[in-house]
Amino acid sequence: MAIVSRTPTPTHVYVIRNPLGQSWKVGESAAGTRMSDGASIRAEAQVRDLIRRYGPGYTSEIREWFPGKAPGRAYETDLIESFRRFFGDDKLPGNLTNR
Repeated sequence: MAIVSRTPTPTHVYVIRNPLGQSWKVGESAAGTRMSDGASIRAEAQVRDLIRRYGPGYTSEIREWFPGKAPGRAYETDLIESFRRFFGDDKLPGNLTNR
């Protein structure tokens, strides 16, 4: 697992929002982006699944880019912890843990 964290592959952190515009999940991915619109491949796959399960209105956006996986994961964890400190532990229902 430590080898994966040291990969030099560019990584991004994304946010998925529910139909009300509230943050539903924060995630990190090195899967890249779609050429057509620059959206996160990983986040959009999750959005499609959410739409199938719960209905339309879920969206995603890339928050930040990093040169590798380790700084991306650190930013993701910090963002989740900060969000929950500010808005409450019951927020971000798509994140079951701080990672």
